[in-house]
Amino acid sequence: MNKSFSLWALVALIVLSLALVACGGGECKGCKDTPPPCVTCPSPAPTVDLTADATNIAAGESTVLRWTSSNATSCSASDGWSGVKATAGSESTGALASTRTYTLTCTGSGGSTADSVTVVVTPVTPVCNYNVPDSTPAFECAGGNGSIVVGSNSGCSWTATSHESWITIVSGHTGSANGTVTFTVANNATGATRTGSITIENKMVLVTQTACPAPTCNYSVPPETPEFSWKGATSNGSLVIGATAGCSWTAASLTPGMIAIVGNASGVGTGSPQLTVAGNDGAARVGKVRVTGEGGFSAEVKVPQEAHP
Repeated sequence: MNKSFSLWALVALIVLSLALVACGGGECKGCKDTPPPCVTCPSPAPTVDLTADATNIAAGESTVLRWTSSNATSCSASDGWSGVKATAGSESTGALASTRTYTLTCTGSGGSTADSVTVVVTPVTPVCNYNVPDSTPAFECAGGNGSIVVGSNSGCSWTATSHESWITIVSGHTGSANGTVTFTVANNATGATRTGSITIENKMVLVTQTACPAPTCNYSVPPETPEFSWKGATSNGSLVIGATAGCSWTAASLTPGMIAIVGNASGVGTGSPQLTVAGNDGAARVGKVRVTGEGGFSAEVKVPQEAHP
């Protein structure tokens, strides 16, 4: 019995040794028809290696993903890509606009293994060129509406700025790529042609406006105002000065002890200065107001006041 047991023990040891050797060589045998103890080799775990030809690229560029695997029967993509993939191969990312991570999971009888690679995408700063006219068509003295067409590259922003109080930007204060700036030009009453500008980024656009012709000024004033009471008074409408639109005038008292101009001492077009006549404790009297205007116009207006009773 001892010899028989020893023989079986020797056989078992030999079988075990052969199984272990087989496992190490990757040629695992099953247990069928193998006397105990039976040793079964485990399936090896799959491996996968995923790389990118370039892991840092500029926006709009592409790179190539490459991968290999072992002990795998299938692979699938996730994150930055998708679909079933071969167990080894390569694939272009296509043009990329932002950073993206790619993951590949490979599966075999020994389980699943994944590997990832990240492609960092750096935004490209555009080279911006701005196309605007050097000047706009000249404006008449009355002013009006104007526009400037702006041409630029995609992604290039711009700002429009008026440098004159008489040029007002209505729309298109800011924009990107192509656009239009609209503006208004005020009436030119300066008497001379004037030139202003609008700046769009680093480009200046000139705006020229002709002068309005000086008006022919005509004035009409009464020779005398209505008589004031001996008590004195302040009146807004006792003296009406008629003047052509756009023509200026000035009123001044020639008898300051009696008459004071307390409001509207000057004006443009038809108007009425505000007169204050002091009280009179004596005989009837007459004061005077001088009205002057453009073109050398000058006239005196009498201001009568009754006597103290």
